[in-house]
Amino acid sequence: MLTAMMIGVAGWVGLTGTTDFAEVERLLPGGAATEVVVGAWDGGMPLTDSPQLLLQSVGWVVVAVVLAARFFRWEPRR
Repeated sequence: MLTAMMIGVAGWVGLTGTTDFAEVERLLPGGAATEVVVGAWDGGMPLTDSPQLLLQSVGWVVVAVVLAARFFRWEPRR
């Protein structure tokens, strides 16, 4: 489900840009990472905005790892 949300948010940010609903886009999974990519592609992102966006992206990675460790139980190979 988290992957589907990331794909949806990345498409939304990629198509509409980062000006409308910027705060909402940044809070959703993949929104901050997509904004960093779009800003790097266009060259119009100030360097001072990057650390905050990267921390939000790392936060979503941590959430995904915690959820994967919690809900995916693998049986040992025999």
